[in-house]
Amino acid sequence: MFSGLCVSAQSSLEKVNFAYQYDPQSEIFFTYKAYSTDSDSIALITSLFINDDNSTIENYKFQLKTSLGYAGMFQPVVFDSLYIGTRGNSHFLKFSTLKWPNNQVLTLEIESTFSGIKYYYEIQPVEIMPFKVLEGGQVPLTNSWVRAGSFKTNTDAIGLYYDYYFEPALPPMVTRSPNPQKEMTVNAEINAGNNQSFSITDEGLYLFQKDSLAKNAVPILLADKYFPKPATLNQLIDPLVYITQREEWEVFDKDSVSKREFDRFWLDITRSADRAKKVIKTYYDRIEEANQFFTTYKEGRKTDMGMIYAVFGVPDRVIRKADKETWYYNASSVSQSIDFEFIRVNSIFSNKHYALIRDRRYSTTWYQAINNLRKVRY
Repeated sequence: MFSGLCVSAQSSLEKVNFAYQYDPQSEIFFTYKAYSTDSDSIALITSLFINDDNSTIENYKFQLKTSLGYAGMFQPVVFDSLYIGTRGNSHFLKFSTLKWPNNQVLTLEIESTFSGIKYYYEIQPVEIMPFKVLEGGQVPLTNSWVRAGSFKTNTDAIGLYYDYYFEPALPPMVTRSPNPQKEMTVNAEINAGNNQSFSITDEGLYLFQKDSLAKNAVPILLADKYFPKPATLNQLIDPLVYITQREEWEVFDKDSVSKREFDRFWLDITRSADRAKKVIKTYYDRIEEANQFFTTYKEGRKTDMGMIYAVFGVPDRVIRKADKETWYYNASSVSQSIDFEFIRVNSIFSNKHYALIRDRRYSTTWYQAINNLRKVRY
């Protein structure tokens, strides 16, 4: 069991800079799923990854709080906690509390006695899942994506499988609607019995519901063994759509592309093997991090947030207000300050998907950022 800390460094969520949640150098990386346990309570299943080898789980204290929206003052919540287990540097914990009113936000405050920093992770009522999924039949699922394997649910459920390719996000200055994509059709169904093991092996999107009429569900994206890291040639080529000119992309937008063509692209734009190595590492690290941070019903790199992250990197400041999130990038010697506003778009496929408010004014800064990236000026 863990003791809660009653004193907060912040009085409300609107004063929190959430940029650490998207920073791979942050002290911790935290994921969670909130589940209904009965009509009056919820369970928060969490995974806390500790980046610093000098810190241990004993260096962290936890407190649940509620607030009336993002501007409301924090109020401590009575809760129970349980340490579930460890896998590598990831620690799985469970926090249980009574359900809170729909107009309130539940926040988990994590205080590091190692660094003295307090981290905040908020959960809105819309994020509560109707049941939980266990990976390998044992470890609680806290990500939106998994690899092929065996699973269990704690209730009878129906799983729908979609073998579907999602297009990458459009650039931020493109205000037209994306081209209509083909209709999503169910390719297979899975009967998931209460606490009975079942396997999912085909890559794609899975949607688990208690029944076909349920209004909420548990979505799972099944990725390959390399995810979130891009590893195959196709996985390395696809993200280039964000930083290539039209004639450059035409070389890659075909059925067969050679490794030689891929290498030639990087050498042509950097004019140096050393600069090519540097920008390749920077860009594909961002693609991997975008997959880690922003994957919902599709790969994180294909989302609006993932696209902005891939080109601009970690935002300097992230402010949230209800269903809106704004990223701020400070001015530097090679770029001007800019901000991007995202709106939460809830659906049965995801409760944490954000869409960028596009604007033609982004055009100049977008191309400048791409040019800086390609010329290793960042």
